[in-house]
Amino acid sequence: MKFIAPHRLPAILYRILIQDCQRLYRVLPTATKLRFWLVIAVHCVTALLETFTLLIISLFALTMAAPEAIPNHFMLQPLLSWRPSLDDLVRDPRRLVILTSLLMIIFVAFKSVMFIFANYLAATLAQRICLEISGQALEDCLSQDYHAHLNRRTETLIHSVIKRDNLGFFALHNFYVLTNCFSCLTLFVTLAIIEPKLTLIVALTFGFTSLLVYGLVRRQLEKNSQKIQDFVVKEGRNLVAIGQGFREIIIYARQKTAIKRFMDSGINHNSAKAFLNFSYTIPSQVLEIVGFVAIGLVVIMMILADLPLAEIIASTSILMLTAWRILPAVSRLLTFTVSLRSLRSQAMAILEVAERRAQAAPPPEPDPHFKFEKNLTLARISYSYPNALERAVKNLTLTIPKGQSVGLVGLSGSGKTTLALLLSALISPQSGSFLVDGQALDPARRAAYFQILGYVPQNPLLVEGSLAENVAFSQWGEDYDRARVEEVCHAAAMDFAFDHPQGLDQPLFPSSLSGGQAQRTAIARALYPRPQIIIFDEATSALDLASENIIKNTLERFQGQLTAIIIAHRLSTVENCDTLVWMEDGAIKMTGPPKEIIPLYQKNIAELSETTINQSKTKTN
Repeated sequence: MKFIAPHRLPAILYRILIQDCQRLYRVLPTATKLRFWLVIAVHCVTALLETFTLLIISLFALTMAAPEAIPNHFMLQPLLSWRPSLDDLVRDPRRLVILTSLLMIIFVAFKSVMFIFANYLAATLAQRICLEISGQALEDCLSQDYHAHLNRRTETLIHSVIKRDNLGFFALHNFYVLTNCFSCLTLFVTLAIIEPKLTLIVALTFGFTSLLVYGLVRRQLEKNSQKIQDFVVKEGRNLVAIGQGFREIIIYARQKTAIKRFMDSGINHNSAKAFLNFSYTIPSQVLEIVGFVAIGLVVIMMILADLPLAEIIASTSILMLTAWRILPAVSRLLTFTVSLRSLRSQAMAILEVAERRAQAAPPPEPDPHFKFEKNLTLARISYSYPNALERAVKNLTLTIPKGQSVGLVGLSGSGKTTLALLLSALISPQSGSFLVDGQALDPARRAAYFQILGYVPQNPLLVEGSLAENVAFSQWGEDYDRARVEEVCHAAAMDFAFDHPQGLDQPLFPSSLSGGQAQRTAIARALYPRPQIIIFDEATSALDLASENIIKNTLERFQGQLTAIIIAHRLSTVENCDTLVWMEDGAIKMTGPPKEIIPLYQKNIAELSETTINQSKTKTN
């Protein structure tokens, strides 16, 4: 164990009590900041009430144990000096017991109600802080360039948002640390006024014990907390992988292996979790032992010093009652401090993102002067995915005139999808330029470019809501044009939308449509905002031939008006395009009309297949 050096104590106390609370406070909206100060004020009033209640209880105890000492009690002397007529009441033990009993009942009840109210305010505010900071973190996530999503940084953040309750507990425990500090300080000041020597003994005893306990557990807490944070992210990834690969796991009978991987990972972190759960019990038990040892020793010292019995009883009653309240307060303070160390790693993961968002510039407004009139140009561009060994696109140049349809063909891994992502401006080339009408896309022009773009992915997103809301996704959360929704649903061959009893109002969930139905919904979604450019990323792969023909006819209807970029697995999808781009190893192998490219491409595929078969036979022989 490493003890805390005295010269480091101010910095440590600042870090524990103030620094993280300041960081939370800075990223909050103004209304929440006002609620923060309300909560602090209510807790301070509760602490003062608790201190005064303690004095009333000590007075009640003294009237029962040593009524002869009452006239000289520090609380009654100013009152008797002000109203000497109360002297008869003070000297009547029975009437005094009744009075102090009533005062004790009133103050204890009022203090308890205030305590419940203060904790309710703190708990609701902590949850509000948790939600607001999580929202800011999610906003930062969604405002990042798509490249950030590819390197899995956002995946870690999503897991942090899912586990945002840790941030709520962190905020709540910060409140409790601050308010318990104030409670302890108030009680110590009160005790110092009454019994300065006893205060010194209690302060030194509790202070030394608290530092000792904190020094014992803090390093282990930080270490184990970080291990658990890493484990939560890793476990989340594993569970997502299991969910996505459910079919393969069943087909290849790998259930036991998947379970074993999950169990082994959990077992490796059991000790860290157990320590965090166990560590909360340490402070209260240690402080209870030390506190009552200190009280016993103080009483023995007063008796050995031959102090008057009434003075010993008065001092001991104050000491016992103060310890009765200070012990839980100090114990809570230390417990919450220990808890903060265990929650800090997980809370900071999301708070740091919210801080970054609070300092970030607002997203740019779309450039009102942006126009697409001539062509899209990729000029000598290259791009590599995070941690990839090779570039996905290499020194590629391509020009697409406005109103033309371009098909992209090639084997898997040839760079088709990367090229589509570059043309969508979701990712930016690491070298070279993407130009619209000869001009690069700055943030404002990029935002305007998205407004004229439709994108149809292979695995489209379906949100919980009606089918119409999913089609009008570009106006998600806003009023949409129902007539236009019907128009694009017909264009996308969405017969299932009109055959359903609820029609366009049928409820959708992420997995409520088949692959083909989901892709047709995504095609209608892309057509809804009347884009000038539309990108199909193998969007017809799950469609039957009849539906594919309807989509092809729809595109032909927009020919000359709509610039279409189509990644296709089936050559029938792109046979009517104006131009075909044959991708191979991240570069363009050939471009030209489909009637010229398709025969050569089919011949190449046949040769590759024959080569593969011959190599397989050679290995078998």
